[in-house]
Amino acid sequence: MTEIFDRETAAAAIDAPGTPEEHWAAWEELAQLPVVRPPSGPVVVVAAHPDDEVLGFGGTMAQLTGAIHLVTITDGEGSHPHLPADRIAAMRAAELERALGVLAPREHHTYRLHIPDTDVGAYERQLVRQLGTLLRQTGARLCVAPFTGDLHADHEAAGRAAAAAARQTGTPCWHYPVWMWHWAAPGDPRVPWSMARRLPLPAWAQARKQAAIRRFRSQISPLGGGTGPGGGPGTGSGPGPDLGPGPGPGSGPGRSGLNPRSGRAPGPGRDPGPDTGPAPDTGPAPTPTPVTDSNTVILPPAELAHHTRPFETVFT
Repeated sequence: MTEIFDRETAAAAIDAPGTPEEHWAAWEELAQLPVVRPPSGPVVVVAAHPDDEVLGFGGTMAQLTGAIHLVTITDGEGSHPHLPADRIAAMRAAELERALGVLAPREHHTYRLHIPDTDVGAYERQLVRQLGTLLRQTGARLCVAPFTGDLHADHEAAGRAAAAAARQTGTPCWHYPVWMWHWAAPGDPRVPWSMARRLPLPAWAQARKQAAIRRFRSQISPLGGGTGPGGGPGTGSGPGPDLGPGPGPGSGPGRSGLNPRSGRAPGPGRDPGPDTGPAPDTGPAPTPTPVTDSNTVILPPAELAHHTRPFETVFT
């Protein structure tokens, strides 16, 4: 992104009530953004946490006709500090597999990096190497990653790493916003709207995305202290490319690097541009306040409304 903005003011807005979806729905320019279509062929989708990819790009993922290589950078284990991190990590991994089962992309391969939640920036150079390897080995036609100006530290680091890897490999890179819809406002000058594009969702893809989001129970429902992972991961596993070492001891399970899983599911089979580049170096972005109350819901209905529209938005 090219705009320099008051990061502290925007960061404070993450913990504020946020912009109601009614305001976004009333903004005609959003529905009139230029339409972009994903290319055919393999696509690498990057997520800082399990659920980011579904919130920001899930409806489009359901429509892709080529193989999807989904990289989950952290296990999201820091979302509920009042519960054991390994329990949350297992729960969120299982939720993602169930969500992918609902989206039913034609072919998908998932990779878990196990980088510590809230600390993605410390592994950014490693991520560039690993994502570059994956882009080359898969022959990806597109890389999709979190928005580099999302004002969430992990999202921004993930987006910057993906953008750098995409530049090195000559791969087009799109960035999807997640928290931006919360802290920004229609026409907000802090957002590079000239780079925004719209991805229309047919009714069946929108319905699948909404159903997939409901699988992330840890994020949309309060968790008490005794909650367990609940259910196992989805079906289908197999080998994937070796992208080198993971973050090392003390960073979580699976320290051999990417832990690939793959799966196939039937689907209707509906048959690039430059990346946004890194955000200006204005200091580390904040991470939203973690949940410390078992009755707190991370993604209440008002927040989910931003992610259940009949279209998705990316910055190209």
